[in-house]
Amino acid sequence: MAAQHTRLQPPTCRSEWLHLRPTIRQCRRLPAPCRPAAASGANPPEDWRSGVAKHQPSEPDAAAKQPPEPKLTSAAQSSAALASEEFLDYPSGFVARRLLVFAGILLGYTCLYLNRGTLTFSAPVMVQDPLLGLTKTDIGAMISAFPAAYGLSKFLGGMLGAAFSPRFMLALGLVATSVINVAFGFTAGVAWWTALWALNGGIQGIGAPACAMLLTRWFAARERGTYWGLWNISTNLGGFLSPLVVGYLANHYGWKWGMMVPGMFGLGAGLLLLAALADKPEDAGAACATRRLRL
Repeated sequence: MAAQHTRLQPPTCRSEWLHLRPTIRQCRRLPAPCRPAAASGANPPEDWRSGVAKHQPSEPDAAAKQPPEPKLTSAAQSSAALASEEFLDYPSGFVARRLLVFAGILLGYTCLYLNRGTLTFSAPVMVQDPLLGLTKTDIGAMISAFPAAYGLSKFLGGMLGAAFSPRFMLALGLVATSVINVAFGFTAGVAWWTALWALNGGIQGIGAPACAMLLTRWFAARERGTYWGLWNISTNLGGFLSPLVVGYLANHYGWKWGMMVPGMFGLGAGLLLLAALADKPEDAGAACATRRLRL
């Protein structure tokens, strides 16, 4: 027992210092209970050497450094699965049916815009007709009735779009505005024309909310911006065709034909939309695609 409390004798030469340096370093890294008992001039025991390896600090595991992954709920797991690549493909035939709906929306709003500018480009010919006796003030009164009714109708159309069928709103609205344009050529008098054009503006206002509702129901949020931008081409297309078609017909065949021919074309397009459009995928037999369109 007395040998356990004796201190190591200091080395007497440089060679002994070099021999003891590794042992001293290992002793400094160990806690006190693991240090070997001192013995004069004796090497540390073998069990102490195994203790050194046992108490040497080890690098933390790489997996332990990473925070645990959060557990997904069943709803989140379902959304993640639907958003994965295996669910990006829609059911067979759905893409073609959806493109048909989009083509109908594009055609319908183009015809609405075409029937919106008929009076604007027929009015110069109407003023020149001595039988009508119209002045620029009369033309201004008729044209001004349109935006007043259009603004009110667009406000009401947004509320009606959520309660009624957007398919019927767009198709029947196009039929109604086309009938007004045709009737314009069979009536006479500033009061009648002003009333008809105000009615046209009131019906035209429901077209945009109906198209917006159809786009929202048929296209997912991640692709809706693309098709929304493509749908806006219809306003430019209708604004491009209106002066060319109406102006040509009014100058060569009279102002009545400038009003009636776009109306006849819109009447046929409206009937076509009734057959081509569907309010939502479920109405077209693609109910399984509705859940994916919500992503």
